[in-house]
Amino acid sequence: MRICLFTNTAFPCMGGQEMVVDELARQFMQAGHEPVMLCPVPPTGYRASDSQYPYPVVRHPKYVSTKWLVEWYRLSLYWTVRKYRSDVVHCHNVYPNGYLAVLERLRGGPPVVITSHGGDVREDNPRYRNRGLRERHQFAVQHADALVSIGPFTDQGFRSLGARPEQLHSIPNGVHAGPYSQPVDRPAELPVQLQSQQYLLFLGRLMPRKGVDVLLRALALWRDRFSGSTIPMLAVGGDGLERPALEKLTAELKLQQNVIFLGTVKDARKLWLLQNARLLMMPTREWEAFPMVLLEGFAAGCPVVASDAPGLKELITPGKTGWVVPRENPEALAEKLHQLWQQPALTRGISSTVQAFAQQCDWPVIACRHLELFESVVKSSQSLRLAS
Repeated sequence: MRICLFTNTAFPCMGGQEMVVDELARQFMQAGHEPVMLCPVPPTGYRASDSQYPYPVVRHPKYVSTKWLVEWYRLSLYWTVRKYRSDVVHCHNVYPNGYLAVLERLRGGPPVVITSHGGDVREDNPRYRNRGLRERHQFAVQHADALVSIGPFTDQGFRSLGARPEQLHSIPNGVHAGPYSQPVDRPAELPVQLQSQQYLLFLGRLMPRKGVDVLLRALALWRDRFSGSTIPMLAVGGDGLERPALEKLTAELKLQQNVIFLGTVKDARKLWLLQNARLLMMPTREWEAFPMVLLEGFAAGCPVVASDAPGLKELITPGKTGWVVPRENPEALAEKLHQLWQQPALTRGISSTVQAFAQQCDWPVIACRHLELFESVVKSSQSLRLAS
């Protein structure tokens, strides 16, 4: 099968969507199919090295506007689909990618499957403020051949845009479960203060919506309210614009001896940190679609303490795969952490449960589910053409 992956962002930009699209393309190739990735030229400051990828990459000019002249970019899709003789277009994001693919579909192009990564279907999507753009999102959703919900948040978002039940297919993001479950040696460059099962871990971009400030305040409350209690180390992996403010807050709360900012972590450092943390912290204050770090933590056997943010709380079974606390509530988070820290056997006891969950999301399994969906929509499309 020939598959056009049409995404509004790709490597060398770094993020969850970029990793998902790249991994799907690789998995499709390994299964004997022919993917091509269609994406914009990277932003200023990034340099594309597309020859390093095992699949072909086609770049189109950056969108000059999300409202005006958008249909002009359909030409890039038109020529790519014809050059690579694509059987199906898998769009990542409803707009503008899904919208353009649906326009092409209605002009005789291949069937369209749309995956949302969350931001485009949330109710407070800023693009909805522009006149006519919510209608374009609805048009794309309602005319797509199939819609992939990576989690409850995107499923609800699709429905709010008029999706029909028969269009919706639940396929989560994936993870390479095997490497995360195989113990790795401790990297020498990690700070000595981080000892196995004696620290909390946050991994992600340092930005306000991730709620790391809530976590810092919870640590301070834990220290101050439970006399005689020794709070653990907190390892903060990741970088972002909020890092200076978080480092300042750490100093104001007198937590410098308990918080370590590691910057971006990957490869063996990331594996060791996930495998040896007592708890993975996800204090998100807004929403999550299906965070990759959640699956990575599960694959490593690390339970999660998360906020009840929309889309996140539905992914956790309290007491079995983690625990959920009210968002933006450092008092409740401090109390829960204090409670759990006194019961190490409880947190270790659910490692096998979370790893079993991650096995169901192993990348070959997730890719196969996508391919089965593609085959179904292609077959349906061919049947309709024969009937007409």
